[in-house]
Amino acid sequence: MVSCPLPLIEAYKKRSNGSKRVKLQYDMKILGLCQNYAPEEQNFYHHGLTTGLLAKGHDVTMLTAFPHYGKDSIYDGYRGKVFQRAVLDGVKVIRTWVYATSKKNLLPRLINFGSFCASSLAFGMFAVGRKDVITRSTL
Repeated sequence: MVSCPLPLIEAYKKRSNGSKRVKLQYDMKILGLCQNYAPEEQNFYHHGLTTGLLAKGHDVTMLTAFPHYGKDSIYDGYRGKVFQRAVLDGVKVIRTWVYATSKKNLLPRLINFGSFCASSLAFGMFAVGRKDVITRSTL
């Protein structure tokens, strides 16, 4: 059985007279870690997750790579940078450099994944700050 930490679920507490229930709100600092994030079309799942958590009152930051999925280069408007801070629909987005390739061979893919791991570690250590929860995905 998998248990969910108390701050991630809705909790209720009886009032002192025992008659009514009051909803408790838990605000957490959440970090999402994923190589692909909006505006990349195939990854709107992550954007939905982060904006949903934000709507629940949490402080949400996404650490991700510059958009590049399916192309041999970084998307227009993001090129020529190694680090960027932005806000997308209320979510704080931190983007780091990645070796962009659409090749499916082993070496280019290893360099792609490895470059994101290295750049997100290097920049993430300084840019993210302390968080209560880290969520990551391989989608």
